[in-house]
Amino acid sequence: MGQVPTVESTLPGGKRIVVRVARPEDAAGLLASTTAVFAELGNTVTEPDEFQVTEEQERAWIERKLNDPGGLLLVPEIDGAIIGSLSLDRAGRRRLAHTATLGVIVNREWRGKGVGTVLIDTALKWAAESGVIEKVCLSVFASNGRAIRLYERLGFAEEGRRPKGIKVGPDRYDDEVLMYRFVER
Repeated sequence: MGQVPTVESTLPGGKRIVVRVARPEDAAGLLASTTAVFAELGNTVTEPDEFQVTEEQERAWIERKLNDPGGLLLVPEIDGAIIGSLSLDRAGRRRLAHTATLGVIVNREWRGKGVGTVLIDTALKWAAESGVIEKVCLSVFASNGRAIRLYERLGFAEEGRRPKGIKVGPDRYDDEVLMYRFVER
C-alpha cells in the first residue's frame, strides 16, 4: 500500500472525523463496525450469517492489505470509534491492473453526514498518486438511491446494470448498478 496521510476534517454537522489507514490493532473495531452493517440486511451483498470472521482473521486480513501495493484499507474514526471502512483493490491481471474496485461501508448513524465523501475523496487521491490506477469501479444496489447520488456527486457514472443481479429474498431481486470514475492526475 502506498503512503496515505491521515486526514482530519470537520463534517457538516461539526463533528471531527479522522480517516487513516487501518492497522492490525483495529481488528476488533473494524470487525464490530462491519458486523453491525451486515446485520442490517440492507444494501450489502453479504448476509450476517455469511460473515463469520474472528478477530485474528480480521487482523491477518488487515496485515495482508497493508502489504499489498495495489490495495488500500481506510477506517474513519469519530471520537476514537471506527464507524466504517473503505477498501480499494487493484485488479491482479496486467491488462486490468489500471482498474481498482471500491467498497465502502458506513455505520447507519453516520450515513448522510459526509463520512462517505471524506473516505472516497481520500481513496481517489491515493489512486491518483499511485501512478497506476486509472479507473475506479464499484457496484451498488439499484434501490440504494442515497449511495448512487453520493457516487454521482463524486464524479462516478453508470456504465452498466445487471438486471436481477442481487437476490434479496424469495422471488425478490434488485438490479446491480455498475459505476466507474476515471482517476484525475
